[in-house]
Order: sequence, then structure tokens, then C-alpha cells
Amino acid sequence: MNLNEIYKTVDKEIRDVDAKIKETIPQKSDPFRDACLQILTEKSKRIRPALVLLCSKMLNLSGQRIIKLATAVELFHTATLVHDDIIDESTLRRGTETINSKFGVNSAILVADYLYLNGAVLLNCAFDGNIQLNKKLSKLILSTANKMFSGELTQLLNNSVAISRKEYYSIITQKTASFFSACCTIPTFLSNSKTIQKRALLLYGRNLGLAFQITDDILDIIGDENKFGKRRGSDIKDGLFTLPFIHFYEHASFEERKQLLDLVTIKKKNLRKIIKLLEKYNSFAEAKNNARSFIEKAKKSISIFPDSDSKRSLINLCDFVVEREH
Repeated sequence: MNLNEIYKTVDKEIRDVDAKIKETIPQKSDPFRDACLQILTEKSKRIRPALVLLCSKMLNLSGQRIIKLATAVELFHTATLVHDDIIDESTLRRGTETINSKFGVNSAILVADYLYLNGAVLLNCAFDGNIQLNKKLSKLILSTANKMFSGELTQLLNNSVAISRKEYYSIITQKTASFFSACCTIPTFLSNSKTIQKRALLLYGRNLGLAFQITDDILDIIGDENKFGKRRGSDIKDGLFTLPFIHFYEHASFEERKQLLDLVTIKKKNLRKIIKLLEKYNSFAEAKNNARSFIEKAKKSISIFPDSDSKRSLINLCDFVVEREH
């Protein structure tokens, strides 16, 4: 099932989010507008705003406040992508030249800041001056941002090929799963959701986010560049070692570990040889199975909600996330 089918129940709302995103693009015709236009109009999966919209619909919520919240999280997410590309010195994103590559690092930094600020403005407007709701939302967003940046920093500093499974889970929980959880729980601020419902949505988002990141890490090594939209092996190039490497290290001999270390530390890395070593121990398949286990937990967590189109979409989104090729 593709995303268009999964998003069918919130198709109009997704289009409203797209329209509101376009409103944030600067009107003055200059290179800065061109840079914003490029990153904001590129084809995106829109998973994070879709989570806000689908969880809202499952809670019988709708209206402009939800659209503003969904738009804000997509702006925040897009800003993090620009930052990631700067840090990774990436030249390709979604099959298109990155902002830092095309317009320079300084321009990319300003674009990311601009997106963050526009997202903050939308969040501030979403609750129409309700001080208590704004306070709760600000606390969640700031806490989530802190986790995301902490996770990214920890990953950058802990660039050992022998990173532990526990350390890896901690990193991806902070840098990815925390944001997914926030997207799913934000709508509960506007409803009379019970504690058990809030907990269910938090767990759904967390487990979906973990599965999403594990799948992303697999695709970074063996994905089809034409479908994935990024250069393969960028994590290896940056010294970031993910679940397939961890699984390999847990099962390989000393000689094989040394062979892998030699391959990832030489200047011209041989991706094919690295993949062959990892495949010997079925490390990609084991990582994928791990992602599927988180998907099953995500599905189970929302079983407390009655059947609805939005709930079925959230379940189908789980399957898309773990089986996707991009």
C-alpha cells in the first residue's frame, strides 16, 4: 500500500498543510527564496504531519488548529534535514542537490533557522492565546528538541564501530522516536483523552519512530539510490555505525571484525565488501526483523481505540514504514 492510499482519510488536510507550507516561503525573489522554495516544495513523505492529522482524526479532532500543528512539525522536520545535510556534507537529498551544496553552508544555516522560527510561530498561534495549552505545548516541543539534538550529538561523538546495541537504541530513541511520539501526542492536548489513550499514542509514535530509523539505517547501506534519494554509505563515511554493524560485531570472529574495521577506516571505502561481510551473518535481515518487532508493538499499542479509517491508516503506515524502499 502506498502513502496516497494510506493518507486518503486525511487527503484534504494534507493538501491544506501543503498550502500553509507554501505560505511560509518568502515572497521576495532572491537566492534565499530559491533555497526555501527548493527544500519546501520537494517531494516529501509528510509522515510527521500525517501522524498529527491521523491521530487527531482518531480522537475526533479537526479544524485550523490541527492544520497549524501539522504544518509546524513538518517545518521543524525540514529544518532538521537541512542541519543533517550540513553536518554530513551531503550533496543529495530526495534525489535533488542539497541546500548546502547548491547555495552554500551559510545559506543552509539561515534556511534551517528560518524554518524553525516559522514552525515556532505556527505553534504559538495554534492555541489562540490559551496560556495553559501554549505552556504544555512549549514544554513538549522544547523537551523533544533537546532529545533530538542530544541524540544527534551523542551519535557524532560516539562513532565507534563497536557501539553497543543499548547505546544505539538510546540514540535513535532520542533523535527520531521522540519526535514521532511528540507528533502523536500533541493532538491529546486538544481533547479529553484519557491517560491510557495518551500513553497508547506515545508508545505508538515511539515504536514507529524506532522502526523508521532502523529501516533508514538499512537503506543507507543497501538501498537503491534512485529510490532512496540519497548517496549510499553516508553513515559509514561519517563514522556512524548502525544496527547491521552491531549485529555483525555480536556474531563475527576477531579476524572478521578487524577486516571490517580496516574497510571502514581506509580513505576509499569498499561498500560492496562491507555489505558482503554483513550479509554473511544476515545482519540486514536481522535488523529488518528488529524493525518489524517494533512495528508490532506500535500496532498493539493503539488496539485500545475503536475501529476507524484513521486507525486503519495508522496501522497501514506501520507496514509502509518497515517495508519501504525510500
